[in-house]
Order: sequence, then structure tokens, then C-alpha cells
Amino acid sequence: MPKRKRKSIGQIPTKAKKIKLLRANETNAQRQQRLQAMKDRDKTSRADESEDKRDRPLQKMREQASILRTNESENKREHRLQRVREQVSTSRVTESVDQREHRLQNIREQASTSRAAESENQREHRLQLKRIQSIKSRVTQSHSKLCLEGFHYDPRKEYSKHEKVIIGGMNQICKYCSAKNYKCEPPGMCCCSGKVRLPALGTPPDLLLSYMSGTTSESKHFLKNIRRYNSCFQMTSFGASSIVGRSGFETTFKVQGQIYRKAGSLLPLPSENAKFLQTYFIGDEEKEVNQRCENISGVRRDIVLHLQRMFHENNQLIKTFKTALEDMPSDECKVVIRADKRSVGEHE
Repeated sequence: MPKRKRKSIGQIPTKAKKIKLLRANETNAQRQQRLQAMKDRDKTSRADESEDKRDRPLQKMREQASILRTNESENKREHRLQRVREQVSTSRVTESVDQREHRLQNIREQASTSRAAESENQREHRLQLKRIQSIKSRVTQSHSKLCLEGFHYDPRKEYSKHEKVIIGGMNQICKYCSAKNYKCEPPGMCCCSGKVRLPALGTPPDLLLSYMSGTTSESKHFLKNIRRYNSCFQMTSFGASSIVGRSGFETTFKVQGQIYRKAGSLLPLPSENAKFLQTYFIGDEEKEVNQRCENISGVRRDIVLHLQRMFHENNQLIKTFKTALEDMPSDECKVVIRADKRSVGEHE
């Protein structure tokens, strides 16, 4: 066969140029038809290929993508992700209802297949990641709104990471009382710039230290029931002019009006039992212990007796009240208002 004469390279339009020229002149309908034909050919080709033949190019693509992503800079990575987000957003806007349902069905099937094949460790790792993402999502949502968040405190939320929460450390030391304050706290909030001086706390009695140690059976019982023992020796009652609440048991309640603590008469009426501060002045140690155990159930009598003796020996307020009672042995008192000491316009 005779050889064909070859034309010069400059006279041969490349295939790429022809394709580019054809695509530049095609209409929108022709373009859609061409793309659909390419999709059909690709779909038919993939349906006919074997599993191994399909996996080889996919694995090669994954490896190439992994190498490219490892070497890409931060800006390139952000640009690529932004382009992917835009493509996905455009694709989902233009997809039909059937296409959307088909896409979601594929996602569900892929997730189901993946979860069926995962090991126990992989499953636990996936669930842990899901829990972390859920917590981060709630934190992000809570950060957008901090109004009244203090009334719905959630310990799982990291409030300190919110851009509006700038507290800093307690590194401002008061020069008067050495209290640690935050930077934005007003000066003098701790001790009024040295005007308030509290005496140093003394060492607790040995009995109280032993009960607070948590090393003996008596100590463990005391710590477990410490609120009961605290109620055994309370001196005042809590009162308010108006308590706002609902029917039934409530762990908290609202108070409307003035709050006050009431210390009543040091001695009870003849027909009533001693309560609160009155219990300290029964005058008989055994009767006093019995009254405390009767008022508060679930306490041990021996511990109540030891604590009672400790209070009578160490509490200055009780000693002051006992001294006042001893100085006024009679229940009858006489009040005299001297005319020469009266205020102007009073006691007329």
C-alpha cells in the first residue's frame, strides 16, 4: 500500500480545537442532549464492568486525591471546599423531587451497608463522634443566645468559649485583704477598700474535726446526714411576708416582699414544746437531747449529745443569751419612762 502524504502540522486542526469550536456554537438544548448522552454511556459502561475493574480506577482516584490533599496549602484547601459547597448547593437547588428522593435513598443504603460491616470498635467510635458533634452543635446554638441563659444552665455547654464571655483569670489581688478578684470587678467589692475586716477563722474543736474527717463510721453517718444535724441546732426560722408557689412539694420557691429571719422568745409558752433557739435553754441536758431528736428524725442520740455539749462550751451567742436569762430571773418586768428624758412632742 502506498504511503499517504502527510500534511504539515500547522494545517491539521487538532481534535481539541474542533471540539471547542463545536461546543462554542452548540445551543443549550444540544448541550443538554450531549451531556445526557455522556451520562447514559457512562452509566452503561459502569453497569457492564466487573467489580475488580471498577475498584481499580476508584482506588487509584482515591490515592491520587489523598496525595493532592496532603500537599495542598490551607488556601487551596479552603478554595476547594468552597467550590464543593457551591457545586452541592447548585445541584440541590436544581434537582427534582424524584432526584432528591433517589439521592437520599442512596445515602441511607450506603449508611446501612457501612454500619452492617463495621466492627464493635468502629461502631463505638462513630457513636462517640456523633455525641461530640451533638454537644458542639448545642454549644453553638446556645452561644447565639445568652439572654436568660443563667436560668437554664447546662454544665455540658462551654460558656467560656463564647466570644462575648471575657472573664479572664482571678489575678487581681486586693492590697487590703488579699482577695482574688476578676479584672472587671469593681474595686472594693471584697472589703470596701479595707473598711471591713473579718477576724481569722479559728481551728474547729477536735470533736467537729473528727466528725468531718470521713474516716470513722460515726463520721460517715454524720456527713451523710449533715443537713439533719444542721437542722437539729438551728436557732432561727425563715419567714417572708408572701411566698409565691404552687401546690405540692417544691425544691425551690419564690419570695415576694421582705425576707427576714425570726428569733422568737427564748422560752416557749407553757403549752408548747421548745423549738429553734428555745431548745438551748431547756436547762436539762437529757431533756434537751430528747427534744432535738424528737424534732428531727434520723439522727443518732450520742452524736446529738456530743454536738450539744460542744455548742454550749464554744458558741458565744448561746453564752450571751444564757447570761441574759440568768440576769433576769423574774418573768415580770417594769418599764419606766422618765418625763424629763422624753423627746419633744412625745409622751404627752
